[in-house]
Amino acid sequence: MEASIIFIIILSRILALLLSYLLAPAIGEAIPGKVGNKFLMVTMCYSALVLGMNDVSNAASPMISAGLDEYISRFISGASMGAGLIIWGSRLVKFIGGEIGISDVRYFLATHIT
Repeated sequence: MEASIIFIIILSRILALLLSYLLAPAIGEAIPGKVGNKFLMVTMCYSALVLGMNDVSNAASPMISAGLDEYISRFISGASMGAGLIIWGSRLVKFIGGEIGISDVRYFLATHIT
């Protein structure tokens, strides 16, 4: 891989982090109330989709490199993660939402935009 491509990847990651931490508090303050909560829910759904796609691809990659078909690998990975969510997901949601808790929308946005 060329050094210029690696530099662009590193620079874009650093800029994305900086922008998200600078913009998240501004967005949290600029969009109060129910509109802010709906915006937050949409943002979290998008974040979950992106993180889920990344997790499935990370889980499917070793199976593909071992010679299993790409589509079967993705199906097995996605189905396994879906089963784990159904079986153990409620405990995680209760722990994060209840025991840890997040007191301010700004902090919640800052942690999940990145």
